[in-house]
Amino acid sequence: GNIAGIAIAVVLGGPGAIFWMWVIALIGAATGFIESTLAQIYKEPIAKGGFYGGPAYYIRYGLNNKALSVLFAILISITYGWIYNSVQ
Repeated sequence: GNIAGIAIAVVLGGPGAIFWMWVIALIGAATGFIESTLAQIYKEPIAKGGFYGGPAYYIRYGLNNKALSVLFAILISITYGWIYNSVQ
């Protein structure tokens, strides 16, 4: 689990392993913050009171690249539909 994994990393890699865990955690937090911010900026309201949005929307409208947003949607569908299921 989380405690054993950190203990093994410190034993095998030394105390520098904790530093790199923090660095990766900060990068992951920054990525999550940016994705959440872009999702709020590029969401579109719908008539029923909800919103449409997500990565494909901010790729399409933020980068002005429809082909890349379609490619993202196709690849994420393949990944969640087949690849993740094959791991189980």
